[in-house]
Amino acid sequence: MQDISELYGLFLVNTCKLTKGEDSASGELIVNLVEQGSGITIGGSDGNNVRIEFGLTQIEREIEMHPRYRPGAGGAKEQTAESLAAIERKLEDENSETFEAGSAAEELYTKRRRGQRTYILFAPVVTQRTGSPTKPKTFGGGKIENPPDTPSGTSDYAWLKTDDRIIYPGEIDVWDRVEEWTGAEYWDEETYS
Repeated sequence: MQDISELYGLFLVNTCKLTKGEDSASGELIVNLVEQGSGITIGGSDGNNVRIEFGLTQIEREIEMHPRYRPGAGGAKEQTAESLAAIERKLEDENSETFEAGSAAEELYTKRRRGQRTYILFAPVVTQRTGSPTKPKTFGGGKIENPPDTPSGTSDYAWLKTDDRIIYPGEIDVWDRVEEWTGAEYWDEETYS
């Protein structure tokens, strides 16, 4: 029997199939290998192997944009343009404004005074990795478009293509194209068209 480590770099994995045995303690793993450089396609009929990943990323936003405070968002402590301006004046001159104790303006002012300028928003990310035996083309990012698939519960999100790059690991003859889409409550259509 040959040590499989001696075959590293000579073959690519085309498909894998795991079948559980009748006793649940055993099974069968079938790995279909393709000799590297053989011209045999990998994955789909076009030679591409597509993998989709779902995850979360952090987006940092100004504290005034939090739904609790943002004007027009209907939050519990929604601010007006006037109250936001008053908070800025008080931050510059402690004696310029007086806020009612427990008010929304006092709450936001206190956060700003202690140095809290932002909050972290967790947003869904869809990553598509496509393996290809030939060098793929990239088409850039920064445009509003839907990913090829989305996780359940994200239908209310707007999607922005935030990454499109290619990777050649050098060890095997397969290029990876990595595309990424980030979901958010909204993306400005004029900025990202």
